Amino acid sequence: MIDFVVVSGDLRPCVLDTQVKRGAELSTDHYLVVSWIRWQKKRRPERLGRPKRTVRVCWERLAEPSVRDVFNSHLRENFKHVQREVGDIESEWTMFSTSIVSAAARSCGRKVSGACRGSNPRTRWWIPEGRDAVKLKKESYQAWLACGTPEAANRYRQSKRAATRAVAEAKTRAREEFGEAMEKDYRLALKKSWQTIRRIGRGKQFSTGTMSVQVGGIHECPARWIGFGSSCYFFSLESKSWDEARKSCKANEADLVVINTVEEKTFLFEFRDKRVWIGLTDKVQEGTWIWVDGSPLTLQFWESGMPDSYRDEDCVEIRNTPGSWNDQSCEASLQWICEKKAPLYV
Repeated sequence: MIDFVVVSGDLRPCVLDTQVKRGAELSTDHYLVVSWIRWQKKRRPERLGRPKRTVRVCWERLAEPSVRDVFNSHLRENFKHVQREVGDIESEWTMFSTSIVSAAARSCGRKVSGACRGSNPRTRWWIPEGRDAVKLKKESYQAWLACGTPEAANRYRQSKRAATRAVAEAKTRAREEFGEAMEKDYRLALKKSWQTIRRIGRGKQFSTGTMSVQVGGIHECPARWIGFGSSCYFFSLESKSWDEARKSCKANEADLVVINTVEEKTFLFEFRDKRVWIGLTDKVQEGTWIWVDGSPLTLQFWESGMPDSYRDEDCVEIRNTPGSWNDQSCEASLQWICEKKAPLYV
């Protein structure tokens, strides 16, 4: 008869069977008692901060037309082998989604992300020399555990010191390379700043969003207007006749653009989207072209054979090829460019 069995509190629910072991009596009233215990293996706690290693399909590559064509080809091929009626909706959806993922994997490829050893580009110090030293340390440790000889223990200590030294040197080298790259970027930024200052000092101008920088101050333009030199330019999105376009410009305290330099002509051509009206006309006197500000035409960029004054074409447009002014009927509906002087902030 067993009076009681003493176990710790955490093992009490795990005791399955208790019996007397015959043939192992210590005395007439002392016997060996044996119990079966359910052993629950504890899970190793996951290392904090270490992401899981995952493999995913590179779906973003479907934005490329060539990859999308290959994907559609594989998808049609997979759908040929899909059974029309499988049974329940879950099975049909599984087969359908599997066909899509399979076609995407074949056309887009797969990407390994997470805790894949040695593939993290941010770990710049994890170079082959350090990896080999750490690998040798681990092998020496396993050999020491297997045989336990003093020689194995000595080899493990040496490999451990070598691995520590190799990793420390790699980290130092990575920090030095990063510092050199930062210094190079800093010097390059200073160089660009100095070039900008010299460019301003020579009187050259350049566009910076809605600002135009010149000697003497900064010209700032309103929203949706683009600065160049000392002027602000508005590029319309709608189309109107030449007279209506000029009215729209005047409503914004501006006028149709007057082109005075080659640089201005190049700037306008690069920014305009379609054919546009400019402020040049011969309405007052046929064949005498003047700008809307009253100045005569001196710098010309006519298309070959133009102007021809065909059917009373008294207004001028910029066409879709460089240096291509064309006389056009003022009643034609085109986009336009407005120009006004920008306020100067010293």
